[in-house]
Amino acid sequence: MGAKLGILNELSNILTKKEKTDEGVLSFSKQFNIGRLLKPYSFVKKQGFSLMLVLVALLLSRLGGLSVYAAQKTGNLKMDDNTIYRLMNNPLIDWNSILLSFARQFISCVSSRCEVDKKAIRCFIIDDTDIEKCGKTFEGASKIYSHKEHRALFGYKLLLLCYWDGKSLIPCGLTLHREYKKHEYGLTEKQQKRQFSRKRNGEGHFQERYDELDEEKLSASIKMLKRCVKRSISGSYVLMDSISTGSITIGL
Repeated sequence: MGAKLGILNELSNILTKKEKTDEGVLSFSKQFNIGRLLKPYSFVKKQGFSLMLVLVALLLSRLGGLSVYAAQKTGNLKMDDNTIYRLMNNPLIDWNSILLSFARQFISCVSSRCEVDKKAIRCFIIDDTDIEKCGKTFEGASKIYSHKEHRALFGYKLLLLCYWDGKSLIPCGLTLHREYKKHEYGLTEKQQKRQFSRKRNGEGHFQERYDELDEEKLSASIKMLKRCVKRSISGSYVLMDSISTGSITIGL
């Protein structure tokens, strides 16, 4: 993710000064009611930095255009990078659910503070993009065809669902997919053996994410749309290109 923000001075100071950190966390918490959103995952972080503070640190680092490693090395991140990596790799956290909760809260905040234009177009937008990787040992990575580059790349297809309220484009869900299934995902036998793999007992959400790699994009899109409707996020129609043949009918 490369955030296109012109002025990042205040963001860069938030995590290097305690008073700024406290102020930033407090503002973020109030605006999004973060305590309630993260309450189902409070058991994850019982020691050290709180779950809220780690999440804010991650968001602000990415808004600053820095990776976790770069933010920690440059001093913009006053916590060990492994603290964030452990949180991101925790199988008990449903990041898609958290993303959808933030989207719902954002829509609620906007509607309560701004005059709602009843004539504004509200719709869902679904599109996929290329996530290119330089290594072939990433779990589930495969050869993918890039319609932008008009050639085969190595990595993932990112399928993203967004909600358009007439002014803001709000991400509501995402899945990763791989291609070339009938041709061993474009990997040689040696490359397949070297690729990272792990046996999972079905607990948590990692196995669900892994299974999505081979799921049809249309099926994954329908699931994401249903989750949005269940959270009372609805639009007039769905805008997408031909990610697959078929139709979507879920009562939007």
